[in-house]
Amino acid sequence: PSPPNAARTPSPSISPPPAAPILARNAAAAPWRGELLLLLPAAWPLPALAAEADGGGGSKVSLESIVLAVDDFNNRNPFFVAGVVFVWLVVLPLAQEYFKKYKAVGALDAFRKLRDVPEAQLLDIRRGNSVRFMAPPNLRLVEKSAVQVEFHEEDEKGFLREVLARFPDPANTVVCVLDK
Repeated sequence: PSPPNAARTPSPSISPPPAAPILARNAAAAPWRGELLLLLPAAWPLPALAAEADGGGGSKVSLESIVLAVDDFNNRNPFFVAGVVFVWLVVLPLAQEYFKKYKAVGALDAFRKLRDVPEAQLLDIRRGNSVRFMAPPNLRLVEKSAVQVEFHEEDEKGFLREVLARFPDPANTVVCVLDK
């Protein structure tokens, strides 16, 4: 007798076909196929770990069986699980942050950057209606002014040419972009 929570499958009434005719037919095509075909019929009636027979011929998924299977895997492979969790929670977020070329900053951080870094410049890429609605910020306190260049997605090359023309040393300029 099996425990009440053990995975059970109904016994199949159809037996798998013998592997010999399949093996003989495909052995000439590729030598490695015969080995695979021998394994497939032998492994065909594998029970599912999370399925239980419901008596009516079908099967239902047992949440308890899934939890037990996950717990068993964690108990058998603690270092693997710890390594995966470490990579997922520590390495990936750090790598994503490190390799970001552009970082979003708030208004106060941008103002501090404009104040503290002499090479920093504010680039306002908003369109005309948005600029008329709300003027660019006043940077007289840091003795700078915003550079206004409208960005249009259909003319990226023209936008880049105009931006590069507006900055005296574009390679060494820290640019804070103002958008909607």
